[in-house]
Amino acid sequence: MFAYATGIVGRSVYLELGKERFEVRSAQWAANLHRGLVVVAHLVPVRHGYWLPGPGWAELPFTLGEGMRTNLAELQIDPILRAHAAAQIASA
Repeated sequence: MFAYATGIVGRSVYLELGKERFEVRSAQWAANLHRGLVVVAHLVPVRHGYWLPGPGWAELPFTLGEGMRTNLAELQIDPILRAHAAAQIASA
């Protein structure tokens, strides 16, 4: 998913994706990311509404304007469609 970092408090990084908000618990993210970055990551849900970053995350090397941030939900890659396309390529 692509998400916009809206804040960092302690070891939590707050991400926003349209109207959805995610509190990601990661000391590594809290130490290395800063507000305003766009993060590309798989998030894993854990208890009490917290999320953990999955392996293989990245931050985009540029910032996005307000118009682009509001449309981030439209840029999401559907993991089911991507897996289906990969299976079709593998079977060809």
